[in-house]
Amino acid sequence: AVSIIDTLRTCGLANTDWSDPGAVLRALNRAYFSQSHDRLYFTIWYGIADFATGTLRYAGGGHPPAAIRAAQSENPTLPASGPPVGCFANAKYPTVEIALRFPTELYLFSDGVFETRRKYDRDPLASLVDFLIAPASKGRSVAEIRNRTLEHLHGSPPTDDCSVLKVSLS
Repeated sequence: AVSIIDTLRTCGLANTDWSDPGAVLRALNRAYFSQSHDRLYFTIWYGIADFATGTLRYAGGGHPPAAIRAAQSENPTLPASGPPVGCFANAKYPTVEIALRFPTELYLFSDGVFETRRKYDRDPLASLVDFLIAPASKGRSVAEIRNRTLEHLHGSPPTDDCSVLKVSLS
């Protein structure tokens, strides 16, 4: 995150349309790739909820999909639309737009949240999404997600970061 902030400060990205998530990721990719960060890259999911139009516009770069919980939601996952930022000079990051149904809960999480369960679940990402959007759940708290992620570790620290962000839109 610090490197991204440095990139934003030093490169300015002055001509970037911040209301277009794909344009933001393309600008970050151009700046990050051109600065040669020893073949390092980062993943990102960037979205903008427009309450006036009832839409969510997003783009993702190699990041795990966001999970969305809303009444009559057609697809519970919002996958990345492009590769990790910094991997390819001319990477494409299309902006995806979906209709929002309020209230909506949007969950963003690092891969460590589901990869800690790889030994216990055949498809840990699908299991996590099912857990988040289950009708009986009425929305999961971040603490519930953390507890589920860590319960099988019996106090041992996870091998990867486990970050969760829950955004409630209504």
